[in-house]
Amino acid sequence: MVNSCGGLMFMALESASGIAMGRVKGIEGELVALTGALEALDQQIEQAAQDVASAARDKTGLSAPAKSRFNTIPQAWTAARQTLVSLVVAVADRNDEAVAPLEDKPQPTRSERLRAAFAQVLSMRWSQRAGPKARSLDEALTLADRLYGLLLARRERIVGVRHAVESDLVELTGHRAQLAENLIAAAEREERETSAVSLQVEDSLQAVQDLAADFNRQVRELNALVNKLTLEAERAIVLSSVLADEGAMPGSSPGIDKVRLAHLRPLIELQENDMLSSIEIERRRGGIDARFRAAFESAGDGAASGEQTISATPEVQHA
Repeated sequence: MVNSCGGLMFMALESASGIAMGRVKGIEGELVALTGALEALDQQIEQAAQDVASAARDKTGLSAPAKSRFNTIPQAWTAARQTLVSLVVAVADRNDEAVAPLEDKPQPTRSERLRAAFAQVLSMRWSQRAGPKARSLDEALTLADRLYGLLLARRERIVGVRHAVESDLVELTGHRAQLAENLIAAAEREERETSAVSLQVEDSLQAVQDLAADFNRQVRELNALVNKLTLEAERAIVLSSVLADEGAMPGSSPGIDKVRLAHLRPLIELQENDMLSSIEIERRRGGIDARFRAAFESAGDGAASGEQTISATPEVQHA
């Protein structure tokens, strides 16, 4: 009986470990592909910003190739955003997997108590993260850390580009007459028709305005992603502390590795200073989830669960 139970426990742990490894590899593949897609998008954004800056500096219209490049940016961001939404939801799913057993704990039967005893013995031979709940939280924290660093850096970058493009738009709009004169002069040098110059001016201004509007959209959507991810990172941190206190993570200490999870360090330190509250997290969760759903379900991101925020900073409050 003892050997049978021990063998079953071993096979269950081995199976769970294999599933977890496959899941982690799948997410790692998504992250690699996402990083490549964002790098390609950043090249397009950098070129677009340079095109606008040159037009503002020289008071010239935008070329057809430049305006064509502008049109590729929204589609490229939408594709990358869908992956980001999926990955943020994956963090929430890992948290839900970990918290589910804690929400409803029926009294164990005699055989369950026996299995628990064997599990305790086996835990001496396994790492502190061997349990399914702890493993889910470890996956949640690791993925949240990667995404948190990526999203915060990206939002800062896009906010900077948006500011530059909006400033150039103001410059161009305030010099319509000079812009028209320069376009007429260029057309005459090239012996082209000048009657459509006014339309060219407005077309160039509209292209820059549309580009700035898309950067605004990206910032709003990045805010929604950061807000949701921050909430889920806080949940994972608090749950990890609960499991450590309950002894569900054998041999562990209540502290979380701030070196390994460097991007989450500010949130981890909030927990260490008793400034994260599970009650406050749950109070904020409904609103943040609703905004997340509204932001991304309407845009066709089926995995989403929350409305995007409008401010340039994430909605992060702590109790």
